Order: sequence, then C-alpha cells, then structure tokens
Amino acid sequence: MGLMLVVLLLCGMAVLASSLSGKERAMKYAFRLPAGVVVVVGAMLAAFLLFGCPARSAMTTQGDRFAGAQAQPSWPPAPGKKVGDTVVNPRDGAVLVWVPAGEFTMGSDTGAEDEKPARKVTLSGYWIYRAEVTVAQYRKFCEATGALMPSKPEWGRQDTHPIVNVSWDDAVAYCQWAGVRLPSEAQWEKAARGTDGREYPWGNVWDARRCVCSVSPAKAESTAPVGSVPAGASPYGCLDMAGNVWEWCADWYADTYYETAPARDPKGPAQGAWRVLRGGSWCDYYTDLFRARCRVRFNPDDWNFSRGFRCVSPEGSS
Repeated sequence: MGLMLVVLLLCGMAVLASSLSGKERAMKYAFRLPAGVVVVVGAMLAAFLLFGCPARSAMTTQGDRFAGAQAQPSWPPAPGKKVGDTVVNPRDGAVLVWVPAGEFTMGSDTGAEDEKPARKVTLSGYWIYRAEVTVAQYRKFCEATGALMPSKPEWGRQDTHPIVNVSWDDAVAYCQWAGVRLPSEAQWEKAARGTDGREYPWGNVWDARRCVCSVSPAKAESTAPVGSVPAGASPYGCLDMAGNVWEWCADWYADTYYETAPARDPKGPAQGAWRVLRGGSWCDYYTDLFRARCRVRFNPDDWNFSRGFRCVSPEGSS
C-alpha cells in the first residue's frame, strides 16, 4: 500500500509539471531546492509512507491487545475498610484479609508464665495472608530467585499444602521477594483470636475437628491442603491459625516481654537468641498448644516438618 502511494505521488507531480506555463516553470525552478535535499526529503517521505503507517489490520490487532489488557493491582495495597475485605498479592497470588485497627486482649492471666499478664494492645490496621504459604507459592519464589527448595517431607511435596522445613531466614527471604513481611506476635494473635479474647480461632471450646492436628479424633498423619478446615476460621477469616504448621513470627522471644511491652503496635524485643512461632501443628497432640495466646520459641536457623509461615502487608500500607 505504501509503495502504491509513492508511485501515485510521483505521477501526479509529473503531470503537474507538464501543465505549467513557461513563466510558471521559471518561477518553479527559481525556488528549486538543491538536488541533494530533494533526494533526502523524497527518501524520508517514501520511508514514512512505506513503514510509518502500519496496515489497518496490524493497528486493529495492536488496539485489541491493549483494550483487553487488565490493570495490575497496586502494591502495597491501600487500607481496607471493613472485616471481610480481601486483596490479592500479585507476586505470589496469595489472598490477604483485612484486620481493622483497634484494641484487643493479648496474653493470658491463667496460661503459661510467658503469656502473662493479659493486657490491652492497640494495633494499626493490616492485611494478613488468609492461609499459610503453600508449596506452590514457595516454588515460584525459588524459581524466580534461584533459592533452593527445602528438604522434602516424608509425605512429599504437594502444591496445596503449606511449605515446611523452612527456617526463619528462609521465611524472611520469601517475604522480601513477595513484597510482604512476617507478622509481629501481636498481629498474629489478633488475627487468630479477634477482639473478644477467645481461646481458639473458632471460640472458647476445644474441637479437634476444627484444625489439622494429632488430637483424637483428628489424628493427622501429615500436613493438609491450606484452608481445608474452614470451620476453624478466625473472626477475620484467617484459616489454619490453629494446626497444620507452626508459623514463624517476626519477633525475638523473651519470656518477660509482656511485662514491659508497649501498648501500641509492639514489635518484640530488640534482640534475642530465639524467634517466636505460633499456632500448633499437624503432629501436636497437646491441646494447649493450639490456643491463640500460646507462645513457643526456636532457633531462627532451625527447621523441621512442622514449621511454616504466613505473611502480612508491608509496613506503611495500612
């Protein structure tokens, strides 16, 4: 099509030149540009006609492609408005649920010594993963960064199960890639028990059928697909906050931290030798370990088949 336009243009110019009178021709040539300039301009015009105007079919295809493109969700996410709001992390596909700002009861006056005293803590709002990070999500992180998959558990790697055999440092590396972070102890506990001080994510009465555990009649033999026990959901819709795998938190552990911890957005001691895990796991049979206020400690370099993690929105997104 472009070549045809060039030919027509040249023919038209020839006809016009032949129709000019002598005087008109004299005037025309009086203002004639140097031959080199004419050649360059002509070449540029031909190139534009040949290559600068894509065919209609190509333009339509390009337009259709952009018209069908979907805008990527912004990250970090804007604050939510109410309980039940969700967002999706575009990096790993995880669903996050909104935990509104406000006060809740943290700790216990009747539990273990490191849970005392029960106190009122106020947190800023935040997004937290509805479920634990899965094998499939962790594999995506490894493929993107060159990190190694952790040791395979006895039951093998199943994409929908929570990742296990990860250290605290492994979990932090994943968070950095996914644009998130590990929850503080306070964030984890509020997401698990809500604002009414309940013992378990689902209420105050123990029920082994509401979590993946080894307490009769459950008797789990391995991890299970994340979210496979919806009856155990927390007040904010978080799944597996009791059972399946222990979950790493961001905080250093100190058994007396609650005695001096700030009442607003506590982030744990400034240093320590241990990191905190929460929630209990598939292989635990002592029911107190599944209480939302239960704290355990482990070396951050340690890992085994009962430990995984979930994440929260990055600082400043709430």
